[in-house]
Amino acid sequence: MMQKEILTIDCLFLHDSLMSALESEQRRFRSLMRPDDPLPFGFLPPFCPCPAGTVTDYPVLGAPEARDGWILRPVSHCWGTAGPEEKGSPAIAWPEVLPRLPGIPGFILGYAGNEAEGILARSGGASATDRLTADSVASSLPCGPEGLPVRVWYHAALTAEIERDGPAFISARYEIGPARWEKRDRQS
Repeated sequence: MMQKEILTIDCLFLHDSLMSALESEQRRFRSLMRPDDPLPFGFLPPFCPCPAGTVTDYPVLGAPEARDGWILRPVSHCWGTAGPEEKGSPAIAWPEVLPRLPGIPGFILGYAGNEAEGILARSGGASATDRLTADSVASSLPCGPEGLPVRVWYHAALTAEIERDGPAFISARYEIGPARWEKRDRQS
């Protein structure tokens, strides 16, 4: 029986050029997935579950890593996301049909299950000194050992309508709500 679930998550997003770079990276990882996987790799745009008011300093974007089957870019200075033992925080009602979110804050690029480590290895880069992505507009922005500091970002609600038939994933449609911009000036 076809079921629809509505999921709304308060997320941190980056300015357009960095989001475009993350989307390019997501496409690159998606191209390395097997076509018979039951869950599409990137069924949502890159998103970072991080409620407004939980950023303690300017966010720092880390290098891609595999965590609990997900491929993500960790984000420091953002608390309030779900722990590994939870399906989500009170603000995130995560559908049972989907794998648990990783227990660290970060930009979720997609789910690869047991293939996550292999996809990172085949993509040619999971080291902390990699550039954000080799084929993106942000390729000139280094992601060094300390990560990539982000000084301008916004929070918005990501609302997804997920259709499934029993345990089988069918489709997802999403909408990103109005942006609430934030900026941190660099401290001397």
